[in-house]
Amino acid sequence: MPHPASAPRRAARPAPAIAALARAASAALFALAALACAPARADDDADRAFHLHAAACAAALEIDQHALAHRAAQGATNVRDEMLQVTRLGFTFVAIAWKRGLRNPEGDQLLAAARKEQAAWPAARHAPFAAACRAEAQPLFDDATAVERWLLDRRVAKKVDQLLAKAQAQGASGSASAHAP
Repeated sequence: MPHPASAPRRAARPAPAIAALARAASAALFALAALACAPARADDDADRAFHLHAAACAAALEIDQHALAHRAAQGATNVRDEMLQVTRLGFTFVAIAWKRGLRNPEGDQLLAAARKEQAAWPAARHAPFAAACRAEAQPLFDDATAVERWLLDRRVAKKVDQLLAKAQAQGASGSASAHAP
């Protein structure tokens, strides 16, 4: 007869209640992990209002950005610093809206709608709105972390360099055609 210590042991099964509790706990942990990894939703009314406002401000500052690029195309050489600042503040609104849950395609749709609306605005309406947006965006940028500001400034510099290169090319083609016989 085999010795009781050498007999194979069967693993003890947990009681059904404990097994069900373990399954429920792991399902809850999985659900929490999924929520933590999921993109934020823009369901909150305050976030939605901010998303609309951020899109309007980004569109207004984009108008100023393009006006500066137009000046550069006409030969102005002192627009880069102001263009960097305007672009930084517009991008700040976009970044904060993203942090508050705005994602594409909704973000692009809100920006397109704001651009369309503001295209018909007279300068007397645009200027004070854009100035208010600049004043609002600066503290938002200042409150960002050093890493966030660094990332934003890299994107801003790249965008401004692209706009100025395009403006310079337009200015060169415009001046070449002006001197053509």
